[in-house]
Amino acid sequence: ANLEPLGITDVFLKRACTEYEHAKGDSQRWEVSEGQKAFEEKLESIFILDIPESADPAWKNEHTLCNWCEFAHSRGDMSYLQYTDNQPLYPAYRKYERE
Repeated sequence: ANLEPLGITDVFLKRACTEYEHAKGDSQRWEVSEGQKAFEEKLESIFILDIPESADPAWKNEHTLCNWCEFAHSRGDMSYLQYTDNQPLYPAYRKYERE
């Protein structure tokens, strides 16, 4: 499968979940209290932050991509063709016309 088009996916960083931002407002205006800083430091001492990187096996990535293509095709979204070298997932069906 051609994975190159995946590089066009927009990625952005959020400071919190959408619901939290709705409740607390724009994250640029948040003020972190001393109590919150102390609480975060305590949490950081508990959590293991050095987690070894584990990549999914290639077959699993291929399977996921196939599922995405199937999903797109089932909804008439032809953008999946960029991952299949412009080859449709299924041959065109035969249409019988009235004479």
